[in-house]
Amino acid sequence: HSAELSYRRYWLGYNPRISGTLLAGFRYIQLTEDLNFDATANIGTAISPIISTGNILWAATNDLAGAQFGGDVWITLRQGLRFGAEGKAGIYNNRFFYKHSTSLSNFSNVDFASDGNQVAFAGQSSIDLVADILPSFSLRAGYQVLYLSSLATVGNNIDPNNAASTQVLATADAVYHGFHAGLEYIW
Repeated sequence: HSAELSYRRYWLGYNPRISGTLLAGFRYIQLTEDLNFDATANIGTAISPIISTGNILWAATNDLAGAQFGGDVWITLRQGLRFGAEGKAGIYNNRFFYKHSTSLSNFSNVDFASDGNQVAFAGQSSIDLVADILPSFSLRAGYQVLYLSSLATVGNNIDPNNAASTQVLATADAVYHGFHAGLEYIW
């Protein structure tokens, strides 16, 4: 999840075909993930079955809040068709919570939780193409990348050699990217 409150200042280039905005503001990003592994095994024989069950849970929540700065630039390719690029980045406080629990037959079980605060970075950039269909409606398509650092993630904390590990690593990075398309209405 992501929410932001920003102030944008519009600027116009020497050539009116080039314009953009500068922004400064506050942003909140929440990243949550969990992995729950359940297993059942028959470790006996057909005559005397012995059923063994197990459960391992990893869960992490990262709440990033802080200041961001950035801007965008737009170039009018022709009347009604614009190409733009946007970038914004910020330094955040990452309030993370991590939980790991195990319930395994014939093993000592773990119920571990940890939380903390640390400095994190988030950067986002995108490129877009906007085509005006009507004065208030446009088609918009582009590509976007979001990068987050200094996270406590599930994948970074799974120790394949020790299912009962109680160590927390809050140094993971995450990159999300993809294409987007949609309609834009301006009033």
